[in-house]
Amino acid sequence: MALALATFTVKDISDRTCGNMSVPFPSGLDESCSWNSYLVLSRNHTSRDLSLGDDILVLDISVENGTMTIGQYRAFDCYDESGRLLDDSVLTLRSHWVKTGNIHSHFSDTQNKTSGSGCFSYCREDINFIAESYCSGYRCCETSIPRSLGSLYIFMSSSTNYTSVQDFSSCGSAFLVGQDLFNVSDYRLPIPDDMLVKKYSKRCPGLDIDECKDPRRYPLHGNCKNTPRNYTCDCPFGMTGDGKVGCQISSLATTAAVIVSITLSVVVSGPVFFICKRRAKERYVRKNGGEILKHQRVKIFTEAQSAKATNHYDTSNKLGEGGFASIYKGRIDSDVLFAVKKPKDVLVNKSKDMNKDLSLSTHDEFLHEISIISQVNHKNLVKLLGICLETNVPLLVYEFIPNGTLYHHIHDKRSIVLRSWKNCLRIASEATLALEYLHSLADSPVIHSDVKSLNTFR
Repeated sequence: MALALATFTVKDISDRTCGNMSVPFPSGLDESCSWNSYLVLSRNHTSRDLSLGDDILVLDISVENGTMTIGQYRAFDCYDESGRLLDDSVLTLRSHWVKTGNIHSHFSDTQNKTSGSGCFSYCREDINFIAESYCSGYRCCETSIPRSLGSLYIFMSSSTNYTSVQDFSSCGSAFLVGQDLFNVSDYRLPIPDDMLVKKYSKRCPGLDIDECKDPRRYPLHGNCKNTPRNYTCDCPFGMTGDGKVGCQISSLATTAAVIVSITLSVVVSGPVFFICKRRAKERYVRKNGGEILKHQRVKIFTEAQSAKATNHYDTSNKLGEGGFASIYKGRIDSDVLFAVKKPKDVLVNKSKDMNKDLSLSTHDEFLHEISIISQVNHKNLVKLLGICLETNVPLLVYEFIPNGTLYHHIHDKRSIVLRSWKNCLRIASEATLALEYLHSLADSPVIHSDVKSLNTFR
């Protein structure tokens, strides 16, 4: 059996005293002062040697270089010319932290879930040997093993059943070594630090690694914060979950985003809407002759005043309707009643469809009619009190007649107005006087052209 030198590389360590002897961390003389139980060193008081575990001799510990040099066993087997194994020379090496292997070998874990890997080297005399410092397949070869193995077993075999091994060498060996660190010429077996130090020890709090600087090894999906022997990863604002695993948008953040979006929409679109609506009203006023009518005796109402007076044109205030307009009862200052003649939606839509404006001739006629009606003054004619110009088709505000229309009294059997011949003559006489005034006595004659019972009020 032979010994080979091995070097353990350990990063970011410092001197510290553990027990009664000065031993550089992460090693220690007992488990409470070492990185883990595998780095507990035992001392032979006779030879004054340190050993790792039961039989791995520690040759050197260098804090400056960050290395530990040990004597590591290699597995040997030797055969005679017939291929018989000499003595009991096979040594199976079991390791808990090294990952790479050399020479033809295979491995399995501790639960007999076998994984295999290997390599083949040529050992023939007809192949010229060139001194090399790495395994090229001649006399020496290497293969890799997974990082996740908890234990490792190494075996050797021969493609010729060991019958021709004497032509080159009667013995073969296999051992573990750090990847890309093996030198054939000196057989130093360095073991990489990332396999030696696999996790933190809770018993020695002085050593720390900043995981936030190595996101490839330590998953980071949020805001990383380094802590002693660990790290935290908080999800960003508005997200929930474990930053080490993954973050998701929280329902609260989604709700808040919707509320903020709606609020911003209202804040931004609200003023724009009112500005556009105000400009539309101003455009209607100009189109409907506001500059001319404001000099007449007729009062100009705003759309808001008309809507408020009629309780937004509530059906309970509806007095009747004709072919093109509906009549609503309104009240101003809680005592003055009037009737609002509101064009039907059919007329409004028709007006919008016609290039979204009434024709110029129609407006000229309308303005002329308003100008005449506003100057009419007769006791038997319903007075025009005002007009609203802020709509596409103007609203007319008339004097309110409380006793209903002649049509109502004619068809209502409960009405007693027309049961008296005297009342019938009076109604006919007053209607005639009103028409005579319009046709003959007004400054500008007005032809009614729509005389009917629905337009006659008692």
